[in-house]
Amino acid sequence: MPVVDSIQARGGRLMLEFVCCCCIRLQSDPDPFWGAPGVHASAPSPVKQGVAVCRNRPRWRIPTVRAIKNMASIQGARAMVALSGASPHGHGMLAAPEIRSASSPLRALAIACFLVLGGAIVAHVSLTMHPRFLNLSDSIGSQKAIYDGTTASFGGRPDSIHNWRSRVMLPYALAGVSRATGMEFGRVYVLARWVTAAAALAMFMWLAKRSLALDAVAAGAPAVLLAFSLIPTFTHIYEIPSDFLDAAFFCVLTIWVLERRRGAFLGTLLVALLNRESAVFAVVAWFFVHAFGGGRKLFLRESLWCACCAALSTVAVVGLRILNAGHEAATLRQGLQTFEPALFLSYNLAMLRDFLLRPHFGNPYFLLGTYLLSVTLLLWAEWGAISTRARQLTLAAGAIFLVSSISNCINELRIFIPSLVLMTLVLASVVWRRPVNGSSSR
Repeated sequence: MPVVDSIQARGGRLMLEFVCCCCIRLQSDPDPFWGAPGVHASAPSPVKQGVAVCRNRPRWRIPTVRAIKNMASIQGARAMVALSGASPHGHGMLAAPEIRSASSPLRALAIACFLVLGGAIVAHVSLTMHPRFLNLSDSIGSQKAIYDGTTASFGGRPDSIHNWRSRVMLPYALAGVSRATGMEFGRVYVLARWVTAAAALAMFMWLAKRSLALDAVAAGAPAVLLAFSLIPTFTHIYEIPSDFLDAAFFCVLTIWVLERRRGAFLGTLLVALLNRESAVFAVVAWFFVHAFGGGRKLFLRESLWCACCAALSTVAVVGLRILNAGHEAATLRQGLQTFEPALFLSYNLAMLRDFLLRPHFGNPYFLLGTYLLSVTLLLWAEWGAISTRARQLTLAAGAIFLVSSISNCINELRIFIPSLVLMTLVLASVVWRRPVNGSSSR
C-alpha cells in the first residue's frame, strides 16, 4: 500500500502532501466506513493517484484534523479529484452519498413558475405605486412618441425627450406585437413589464449559476435579493420601461466580462445600447476585472480595448438619437447626453437638506443610505474572505455608482441598476461562500 511504504534511509512512513491528506479527510467525513478496502477496491482511485503524484513533489508533514478543516486548500483537493477523471458516482469519490433529487422536467417547471411569479410581483409593484399609476398614460405615451417620432407629454407639458431617442428596442417591440396581435398598445406595454421583469430575474439566475457554480434552484435565492433591491428604484413618478431590460442585459454583459469573451461582450453591448445607454457601464466592469494584476502591457492593452468599446458605444448612441429625432431638425448637441455635474450636485444637495428637515423612510436618500450602510458593513466584515474577482466587481460597482451619482438626480434610483447587479452578485458570493469564477488567462 503506497500510504504505508517505508523509507529505507530513515524510519517511519512516507510523508504525504497536504492536498492528499485533505483528500483522505474529505472522503472519510461523508463515509465513516471508508478505509483501506475502499482505496484498494477503487479503480482508478483518486487517493492512489494523489499519492502517486505527491511522491515526486515536496513532502509536507501531516497537519492536524483541525488545520485540515480550517484551511482553504480543501478546495484544491476537490479540484484534484475532478482532474483525476474519476466518475462522480463511482466508488471512492470525495463527496457525500448521492441524494436523488426531483426529475429535470419538474425542476424546470418549478423554476419557470418562480420566474413567472417573481416577474409578476415586481411588475405589479412598479405599475401600481401611487404616482406611477396616476401617470401610467404618460409613460405609455412616451414609448409611442419614440416609435412615432412625435413629441411626448408629461403632465400636460410637451417634451421632445432627446435623450430617450436611442432607446428604440422596447417601443419598436411593443408596436410590432401590437400590430401582429391586434392588442392595444397600452395592454402590450403592461404585458411587456411582466415579461421583462421575469427576464431580468432569469438572466441573474444564469449569471449566478455560471459565476458562482450554483445549481438553478440555488441561484433563485440571489435572484430574489435582486428583485427586492429593484423595488426601491421605483421612486420616480413616471415608469421608465427600460429598467428591467437594463438589469437583464447587464447580467449577460457581466457573464462575458467574467469569462473574458470579447466578441460576445461587444455584440451584446451594441444590442443593449438600443435599450438604454447605461449598458456602457459594463466597460467599467471589464476595466476593473481585467486591466490590473498583469503588468503594464496588460494594463495598456485592456485600457485600449475599453476605450474603443466606450467610443464605439458613444457613436452608436449619439447617431441613433439624431437619426430617430424624426419630427424636428436634430443637431449633435441634442444627441449628446446632458452632463452638468454642478447642476445635479446642487439639486441633490437640496434634496438632502429637505430629507434632513423632514426625514421619511420613503425618501430616496434613506433607501440609498441604508442600502449602502448595510452593504459596506457586510463587506468590511467579510473583506478578507471574499475572492479577488469579487473585490474587483465591488470596486467596479463603486466606480459606476460614483459616475451615476454625479451625472443624474439621485431621486431616480434606477440609475444605480448596473451597480445593484454587481453588488447582488458579490453579496451572493459572500453568503454562499463561493468565489466568483471567471477566466484567469492573460
